[in-house]
Amino acid sequence: MAEARIPALAADGLDIVPGYRIDPATGQEDLAWRAEFFRWYENVRDWRVWAQTKFAQDSAFRDSILLLCARDSVLFTLLFLDVEEPRSMAYFDQTGITLDDALADLHSDSFDIALDDLSYRTIHPFIPFDYQVHAHRLLTKTILGPMRGFYHDILWDKARGIGMSYAFLAWAYWGWVFIPGLRGTILTEKWDKAERSNDLNSLFGKLDLFLDSTPTVLIPDGFKGKGEKA
Repeated sequence: MAEARIPALAADGLDIVPGYRIDPATGQEDLAWRAEFFRWYENVRDWRVWAQTKFAQDSAFRDSILLLCARDSVLFTLLFLDVEEPRSMAYFDQTGITLDDALADLHSDSFDIALDDLSYRTIHPFIPFDYQVHAHRLLTKTILGPMRGFYHDILWDKARGIGMSYAFLAWAYWGWVFIPGLRGTILTEKWDKAERSNDLNSLFGKLDLFLDSTPTVLIPDGFKGKGEKA
């Protein structure tokens, strides 16, 4: 499969998303890709902070980046959307203490508890893996690109828990923000897995998270949140 790319980040040297690969010498996973990905991730996270600040302060930059986002669902996702990933705490909540130290603290009346920043350990910028980028590219080409005149289903055979619900919803959400007249239906095997607002285990709960992270200027005119009157 070709490299996953985000062309708008080329000037910053961040356009190629490191992904899973096989070491030709062993025929096994090349473990180096993981370190490469997280270096890229941290650099992109820093770029996102810079870009969001500039977006809020510089109207010319805001206009130019929105033109790019309108053409690239991945750039929009990476720049604005958030994702919940509780399993990432080991990476994002590194305290620097050893397991022995932590166990010893169980018997101490004095220990560190973080309340102010607890949410940052599970809610993170939606900086995609390469396969999520490929999924967005396939959706764009099938629904809006050369395949748009032909009706096709997309089957994405996957394991559970790799963020594909977030990826497909992010593409649909991008379409809602930028593509006038685009319509669709969100389906899942059980109704309560879709329609449980503010429950991040449901599809609409994930969309709520996207809404919360989206600048007001990007919300389409006429949108009313649940319970709001027109």
